[in-house]
Amino acid sequence: MAQTYNAKNTPLGSDMRGFTIVELIVVIVVIGILAAISIVTYGSVQEAARDKSVLSDIDHVASGVTLYAIKNQGIYGSAVVWYSPSGTNDDINFTPSSGDIIDVVANTTDYCIRGYNPDSATYKTIATAATKQSGAGACASLSVSRLARGDITNIIVNPSVEASVILPNTGYYGPPAVIDASTAAYGTKSIHATTNSTVNPQGMIWQGPSALPDTKYACALSLKGTPGAVVVVAGRAAKSDGSYLGEGYGGTNLTLSAAWQRVSINFTSPSNTGIIYIQSRLLSAQSGIDIWSDGAMCAAGSSSYNYGDGSSPGWIWNGSANNSSSIGPAL
Repeated sequence: MAQTYNAKNTPLGSDMRGFTIVELIVVIVVIGILAAISIVTYGSVQEAARDKSVLSDIDHVASGVTLYAIKNQGIYGSAVVWYSPSGTNDDINFTPSSGDIIDVVANTTDYCIRGYNPDSATYKTIATAATKQSGAGACASLSVSRLARGDITNIIVNPSVEASVILPNTGYYGPPAVIDASTAAYGTKSIHATTNSTVNPQGMIWQGPSALPDTKYACALSLKGTPGAVVVVAGRAAKSDGSYLGEGYGGTNLTLSAAWQRVSINFTSPSNTGIIYIQSRLLSAQSGIDIWSDGAMCAAGSSSYNYGDGSSPGWIWNGSANNSSSIGPAL
């Protein structure tokens, strides 16, 4: 029996219609859009959940500190530093929610609680007896508890020159060093110097005034400059009063380029050290060489850490923001 066909030349009684290429592309695009929306939404939900978790833990600890004060004639603590999960008394000894880190400092009249979750990079909060607020902040003497938990300290002062002052980081062997807000490896600023001597191998120097003697340090610095010029990056040391002890520790050469490069060194500070420096100077004296420097870091130990300062996620300043040493988790 002969097959009968319709006007589209398709056998009657068969279902041969499929998707066109255009239809398939539209479906794929729609699926991609929906997936992207879902991922963003899920990420936002996770972020909000972490924030609520941190706030809940802070409320829990604040209740414990208040209970402690009630039991101790209104005294929150006398130079006592707690940090969870190993609190020093039963009132605030608790395990925080997964991933949350809670730091507590208390004195006779007040307390300060700071919490954050490392996976929620922008979220930090402070609670005191008077107020609780969201945002960056640090508690007095917080570094005691942070060190006890095993964080690291970047001892370089003003490590990314965000404080808008050159000192204590400055030109080495005399070139005029200035702050440059047009380029930075970290933050928004860097130090720039143009060498002007054919006698002294000029460069720049960064200072870490709270160094320890006979201690291993891992230091790093970001540099860029006149392509092809070679700089020596090395450590140097002085006593706490600034008396010179030596230089060239852990020295390594770097050929500058127009792009930022990160260089690391390791050395052990000599006896009587109170200050260490990262110096970056030309291998050979030459005038008219541009050098930019940023992101200085020196931390005790032999590991090479990614850059961190008090403005990094989970980090705090040990003094004035952008003009002191800082402490936080290894990044």
